[in-house]
Amino acid sequence: MDNTIIQKKPSTLSLIWDLLTIIMVILNLSLLLFDLSYLRLRPHYYHFFPKALQLYDPILGIEEHRMTHDYLKYVKELRRIENFKDKSLLEAEMNSLEASFEKDLFQTLEEKAKEEIQIIQTQLEAIRKLSNQTEQLNARYEIYKQALKKF
Repeated sequence: MDNTIIQKKPSTLSLIWDLLTIIMVILNLSLLLFDLSYLRLRPHYYHFFPKALQLYDPILGIEEHRMTHDYLKYVKELRRIENFKDKSLLEAEMNSLEASFEKDLFQTLEEKAKEEIQIIQTQLEAIRKLSNQTEQLNARYEIYKQALKKF
């Protein structure tokens, strides 16, 4: 009996399967690292890969804030207006754009304040239902303290 070990040459199908498995593992690890770093590195991704954000933000449920969107639109318009040759037209256009942005800003802040006031009123109504007067006073104090921090 001969004690030599006979090694079979791996088949082409086996090599292709191994290669595909390695590619899948690398792809999976890459996606995992991207997902784990996404929120922290999102500003960098926004700068270098804006198309990736457009695809991945909806998957994570990230929506652009209306105020940020309006501000970016305002800055884009300012950059466009900057290129005007006629300075009188430039000033008129900038004043118009500034007034529009200021109006939108105040409207947004007013809506936010109304929402906050509504939340506080709801909390105060819930406190009125408490039977213990000391608990009511303590709860009101906490609500007023939180409201002052917000405003």
